[in-house]
Amino acid sequence: MKKIDETDAGYGGEIHLTDALTKLDSLYGVVYDGESHYIENISDGIKTSIRFDLDDKDDLVSI
Repeated sequence: MKKIDETDAGYGGEIHLTDALTKLDSLYGVVYDGESHYIENISDGIKTSIRFDLDDKDDLVSI
């Protein structure tokens, strides 16, 4: 979080996490070969929530 505080606002006056990540001494990652979900707006967020709910069979209850 300290690096985020040290990062100046960029385009549109926003602080971008990727800008703060470039200030780290080291960075680890994972190669993800799955489906990605974008939630940049309300419609995409709702679609993603529904998809997760439909895929999560553990929450289903048998009556």
